[in-house]
Amino acid sequence: MEDKKPLYHYTSQKGLLGILQTQKLWMTNILYLNDSSEFKYTIDLVTSEIKNRKEQLEKKGLPLLPYRGDLYDRYNTVERVFDILSGEIPTQSYVFSLSTKENDLNQWRGYCPKEGGFSVGFDYKKLSSIVGDMNKKEDEGRYEIRECIYKKQVQMESVKQLIGIIDNKDTNKKLFYTELVNISSYFKDESFRYENEYRIIRYGIPKLKEIEYREGKSTIIPYIEFSPVDKLPISKIFVGPTPHPKLSKSSVKSLLESNGYEDVEVDISKIPYRSW
Repeated sequence: MEDKKPLYHYTSQKGLLGILQTQKLWMTNILYLNDSSEFKYTIDLVTSEIKNRKEQLEKKGLPLLPYRGDLYDRYNTVERVFDILSGEIPTQSYVFSLSTKENDLNQWRGYCPKEGGFSVGFDYKKLSSIVGDMNKKEDEGRYEIRECIYKKQVQMESVKQLIGIIDNKDTNKKLFYTELVNISSYFKDESFRYENEYRIIRYGIPKLKEIEYREGKSTIIPYIEFSPVDKLPISKIFVGPTPHPKLSKSSVKSLLESNGYEDVEVDISKIPYRSW
């Protein structure tokens, strides 16, 4: 992001309290995000490309040849794995969602409770520095900030590179599934493009003691804590649509100051949206 604008996280009262009082961000296992079909979306892209390649081999009659037949079988194996698991390939990627949009109606509706929520802005440059420092720690997974990719044409370029791993019969096939999990962490259907989402992503399998659990709407949700050494780089907070905007702004400013954030700007959303 060239202009290095802040990135915003939409959350509830409970979420804001947790962020400020613990100085930690909760990174959710990608399989437990609000959009449960997100991971399957990437699998469907890969499956579609594999089917296309199989059809091309069949047209050429190449599945009957030794090497091309082996390639055809490898494509079949991947399809069978996807079919058996029904798109629920276990993954240990964890993400924290952010947006370039600071005050967006769709995200107030989608990610905040009806009673009101908050948009927490983080300084991009400082947040990137913290992510870099996390990668210097021993026995930790790999962290990065990634912009989500919505354009199918761009996604398919990565998918073709991914399937190239299968094409090379000498490649460790574990690499294929590892890279599949990686790209699925930031691929999203184009219908979500309005969110302008960025993510802090944690790749790699965390230790069992690192995984925490919280209550969800229909499942227990696994998450890990993203915890910098110093304070979080919070630069601004928007008070979302609420029946008591001025009172909410006042309490947020007090909350910020009590947790060492004296210079953080607090603004009130002027979007004419009522959900109460």
